[in-house]
Amino acid sequence: MQLKAEKDSILVQLQQSTKLAHEKPELVERLFGTTGFSEVFSIADDLKFMRSVASKKKKATERGSIKLEIGSLSQSFDRLNLRKSLIHPARTARDILTRPFEEISNPPLTVSYDLNDTRLPGKFQFIDRYIIGSKVKRAPASTNSGCDCTDCALSTCKCFTKGSKGDEKQVEVYVRRPDGIVVLSDEYIAKGIVPHGEGRHEITECNEFCRCGDDCWNRVVCKGRTVPLEIFQTEKCGFGVRSSKDIVKGQFIERYLGEVVTETELEIREDAAEEHQPSYIYTLDWFNDDLNYKFNHVDGMYFGGAMRFANHSCNANAWCFPVQSHRKDKRVYDLAFFAIKDIKAGVEIRIDYRPDGGADDEKPSEDLVRCQCGEENCRGILWKPGVKTRRRRRREG
Repeated sequence: MQLKAEKDSILVQLQQSTKLAHEKPELVERLFGTTGFSEVFSIADDLKFMRSVASKKKKATERGSIKLEIGSLSQSFDRLNLRKSLIHPARTARDILTRPFEEISNPPLTVSYDLNDTRLPGKFQFIDRYIIGSKVKRAPASTNSGCDCTDCALSTCKCFTKGSKGDEKQVEVYVRRPDGIVVLSDEYIAKGIVPHGEGRHEITECNEFCRCGDDCWNRVVCKGRTVPLEIFQTEKCGFGVRSSKDIVKGQFIERYLGEVVTETELEIREDAAEEHQPSYIYTLDWFNDDLNYKFNHVDGMYFGGAMRFANHSCNANAWCFPVQSHRKDKRVYDLAFFAIKDIKAGVEIRIDYRPDGGADDEKPSEDLVRCQCGEENCRGILWKPGVKTRRRRRREG
């Protein structure tokens, strides 16, 4: 009875506080067989336990007086190229918008947002060469060839040879100006801009199989753009393209770039597109006049270069000429834009969306797009029924 009374008394004390178990663990263990404390985990109050193990120095420290060592942070900021001065949010936004141009920067390709809040399409990406689709078939590199000359004289270099066998002639494509700039010859431009005119020829540039070097005057488009370009906002025609430098007649401006896709892939894309979605298609049909031929196409909708934003004019100052370096590959070649007249710095570069011409007395149609170029020779119509008509016919069929 005495042991039971002692156990009841100790139990009451333990229920009120565990202090007795800490002070007299032997007594508690003798009466109850265990103290109830874990040998692994402390059951002490967390705050009291932390205070008990903290050093006196840490207990006395005022947190507000602690000085942070930020040397490592400064080095991190330097690596991020962040200046010590504050960066205005507008500048940060501009850096984000212009960052896609940094890889296409020699000469610079820039964008200007001076007119309104309209921005370039978010899904659009700038590229500096074609993206060749997986279904596009190209002539093997082993079928290509080059010239044997070292000076590429007009009279002897086979890269200037045009026409079929037995009716061949040497065609002067490029000339070198006194200032060293290589431009299209006036004769080549005059013949090249006449729709379906005689004497029109593609440009064949020297390639890696030619014996001439990189300084050859017949290597222009393959060296890339040589003038700075700016994509800017126009008052009536969305975005446009201009240069901060004068461009002389015959000077190479830029290629039209995008994804090279097959006819089948193009139809799939057109059928999936919205009815009024704009089209940025160039058909690679220079070497074949058969309308039933399955051509390849360059789609600049989501990938492309500056000329994707070039606007139309019935009095264009730039023109697209076909350029090849692989003589046997007639299905994939470059679409190169050259100035066909002097273009002063700041003047918009405009091209003709209908280089084949066309009458301005088209019958009224819901598919006709009216031209807004404002030139005296304006044809009135931008283009004939095209993409939307093809979509509709396939859907109805």
